[in-house]
Amino acid sequence: MEYRIDQFSDDLSVWFNEKEILFVKRKFNFLGIMHSKIYESNNIIMEYTYCPYIFIESLTIQNYTLDKTLSLVKKKGKFILCYRGNRLSVRRVFSIKKKISFKLYKNDQEVGFVYSKELFSLQSPSSIFLNFYENNDCNYYLLLLLLMKLPTTMEF
Repeated sequence: MEYRIDQFSDDLSVWFNEKEILFVKRKFNFLGIMHSKIYESNNIIMEYTYCPYIFIESLTIQNYTLDKTLSLVKKKGKFILCYRGNRLSVRRVFSIKKKISFKLYKNDQEVGFVYSKELFSLQSPSSIFLNFYENNDCNYYLLLLLLMKLPTTMEF
């Protein structure tokens, strides 16, 4: 299963089978803190705040209309989204040879990866691709966690 994530200025658009499924409106304050809303079919499904500072990185979900069993915890400096007994996480990978930039995990087992077809591009929108090895109910929540953690520029 492959998803395409396009970045237009600060905002993100998620595509599956050439159909837009999610849209993320991101706003930054003068301190660099990102306040965002994720939309699905023009309805807000989640609001969150991300502070990307190295020593005080924080991610806070203010509001969501999703499954009530969802919770976000920070353990050893990493954010874990807990969903129905599963621990979901996204880890950054630094590799120049391979164009893989993130790996996605469910209960510490790799279930997907994010890659770019180009190392650098000046075209707008810039795009990255998300691949899951298999279809399962946690993929949607891993996608949301990835969107919350994506940097302001997707040029990896």
